Amino acid sequence: MLMRAKELLNAIDRGIDVAPATQWPVYGSPEPLDRTKYITASEIAKCARQIKLDKAAMLAGGYKPEAGTKSMAKDDWGFWERGHNIEAWAVKRITAGWSDDAPSLLYTGSNQLSFVDGNQSGTPDGVLLGAEEVGILELKSIDPRTNTGKLPKLEHVAQVMQNMDLVSHAFERTPGGGLLAYIDASNYKVRHVFEVMADVQHMDQLKDRADYITETAAEDLRPEGTYKRDGCKYCAHTRECSAMERAKNNGETYDAELKAASTGIFGQR
Repeated sequence: MLMRAKELLNAIDRGIDVAPATQWPVYGSPEPLDRTKYITASEIAKCARQIKLDKAAMLAGGYKPEAGTKSMAKDDWGFWERGHNIEAWAVKRITAGWSDDAPSLLYTGSNQLSFVDGNQSGTPDGVLLGAEEVGILELKSIDPRTNTGKLPKLEHVAQVMQNMDLVSHAFERTPGGGLLAYIDASNYKVRHVFEVMADVQHMDQLKDRADYITETAAEDLRPEGTYKRDGCKYCAHTRECSAMERAKNNGETYDAELKAASTGIFGQR
């Protein structure tokens, strides 16, 4: 054999390791977004303490923020790569088939822009620009085993809301809603598209949440992942988080008390 299977796998892994992190320029500025300074739309619905600890890890050079579901795992890039490639495919087809009568579709694919306002930032997959309204496009890949009856996911709705708020401020137009599209990773013809109506109250709540997380120390933020089934399963900070809670509770166990005391952002007891 000229090459062993393991050598091929190692080559792929090395190629991922040397690939530069994707950085989009900020609207109105050529500078790329500094994700350590803002609460992004893609993370706003995560556990508050996880977000804070993720930011600290970014500042310490601990990981690429888009490296996968388990935020601190450098080798967990598979889901991100899948989403990136499906998004690229979808954008190519959407722009090719876009109607002249439809609103202008801007900032897609390699022309994406990040938007910033206060402590929030977001990078929509596309901006729909009308004469008086502005909307956004979000594209997601899903596993073929996904229970589509539970779509859209709440965290993706929050992402649409925050991005919609950001682009409406940038363009000084009324937020006109967003389109949230899910594409089956095994069969691109299977798609589920949802219209997300603008909700100003929801947008304001997300803005307040971004301010709260930014201005609060990690140990004083609630470990919201404990309120959701498997909420801590993919978190890299469980040991550090548990130590914080033990310190606050004089070494006593706390899980049952937390689950009973609050519904948290996930709305579950």
